[in-house]
Amino acid sequence: MKIVVVSHDADFTGAPRIAFDIACELAKEHDLRLVSKREGPLIGLPKYSNIVDRYTVTRTSHVYGSIPFNERVRRAVVMLGDLKPDLLYANSCGSSEWCVAAHLLGIPAVLHTHEMAQGLMSLSAADVLKFDIPRYIDLLISASQEATDDFLELTCGSVPRHFLFGIMIDISYIKSMAEESVVPPKNLSGRQLSKDKPIVAMCGFATERKGFDIFYETAKGIPEADFLWIGPVSGDATASQVMHAYNAERTDNFFVTGETPNPYAYIGMCDIFALTSIEDPNPLVVPEALALGKRVVSFQNTGGSWRWTRTLGYSLSGAISSDRLTSFLRRMIRAPRTAGWMKAQSSELEDAVDLNLRLPALRQQLSDLVGAPV
Repeated sequence: MKIVVVSHDADFTGAPRIAFDIACELAKEHDLRLVSKREGPLIGLPKYSNIVDRYTVTRTSHVYGSIPFNERVRRAVVMLGDLKPDLLYANSCGSSEWCVAAHLLGIPAVLHTHEMAQGLMSLSAADVLKFDIPRYIDLLISASQEATDDFLELTCGSVPRHFLFGIMIDISYIKSMAEESVVPPKNLSGRQLSKDKPIVAMCGFATERKGFDIFYETAKGIPEADFLWIGPVSGDATASQVMHAYNAERTDNFFVTGETPNPYAYIGMCDIFALTSIEDPNPLVVPEALALGKRVVSFQNTGGSWRWTRTLGYSLSGAISSDRLTSFLRRMIRAPRTAGWMKAQSSELEDAVDLNLRLPALRQQLSDLVGAPV
C-alpha cells in the first residue's frame, strides 16, 4: 500500500515526533512517503534512519511567508497526483490543506488533531485551517477528548469516523536516551546545575501557552530548589519578557538548556516535572517524565494531561497561577516517594501509552478505513 504522511513541522515537539514515529513504523511494511511542510532537525535522529530516503520537505509552512490556502491545496494536489497514494495521513490541523487535496483526488484522508481552541483559532487566522475541514476528511484522530471537543465545536459539520487515539511514546527509547551524557546547563552566573538542590523541570518551546512565565515566577518563589527549562527560549513575546527579566534579575536558580535532541537526559536529572501549560491537548512530556520515574504535577483544566496526573501524579484543579504552583511544589519537595507507588505507576503507564501497544489500534482504524491491512 502507498501511504503519504504529512507533518506540519520537523522540530522536536510532540506532534511532529508522533508523525515521524508513525511513518517510521508504517514504512517497515508499506511504500511510504513522509512529507514535512517545514525544515527541521527531527529527521536527523538515528531512530528515523529508515525513512531518510523517503522524506520530502515542501517549505509550504506559513512560517516561510503568506501562501494562500488554495495555493497550498494546489501544490498538495500536484504532489499527491504524482505519488498516487492509497491513503493520506495529515498529522496536524496545520496540514489540513492536504486533506482537501486528497478529497479532490478521491484519496481517503485522515486528519490527526493535536490542537485545542487557541491553536485552532491561530491556524485559522494564519489561513492554514478552514473551518469546513470536516467535509474533506474520512477519519478524525485526536490526541485527547479535549482536542476532539474543541475541533468539533469550532468547525462546521460532522466527521464520518472518529478515533480517540490519545498519545504514544517509545518507552524503551526514552529510557535509553535518558542514560546518555549531556552537558549540564549553567545559570547566568556560571553555576552548573547539580544535585545540591531539588530540581524542578519543564520542557517545551518557551511560550505563554506553555506557561514559561509561570515557571519562571515559580522559580523565583522557591529559591531552595533549582528550576530547569528544557528547550529553546526564543518562543514568543512572553518568553522575551521573561528572559529580559531573568537577565536583569540574574535569578540564581533558573537554568535553560536551549534546543536539544535529547530532552530525556535532562528530564532524568530532575526530581519533579511541573507542566505549566495553560493549554496543551495531551503533551507527550507528561508520560515521558512518568516513564522516567519522575513525580509530575499539572493544572487540571488545561488539556488531557490530568488523565495521567490524577492517578500517577498530581493534578491541580482551580486557577492556573504561579502562587498555587509554588505552594504545592514546596509540599512536593518535602514529600517522599514509595517504591510500591513507582512500580504500579510504571505498569499502568506502559499499558496506556507504549508505542508497541498503541500502534496496533491505530493500524486497525486505518485498515477499517481503506478496507485493507495497514
